[in-house]
Amino acid sequence: LEGFARTFLAAGFRVAGAGGADPHGWLDRYAEGLASGTRTPGRDDTESWPLILDHDVQGQPMVESASVALGL
Repeated sequence: LEGFARTFLAAGFRVAGAGGADPHGWLDRYAEGLASGTRTPGRDDTESWPLILDHDVQGQPMVESASVALGL
């Protein structure tokens, strides 16, 4: 999730700064990633994103969710 969220944020800023132009097709790639990561959250597989829990249990997804929200 961390790598996805941070590069998604950068891609979102890049596309927004270009007036919505997406010549590299990044938006389609990230749309697929969003769908895959949220399809079955919390499962122990390579595509599912972890659940957001209390910071002392598993708080990193909460931090990364801010980047996803800004990218959207």
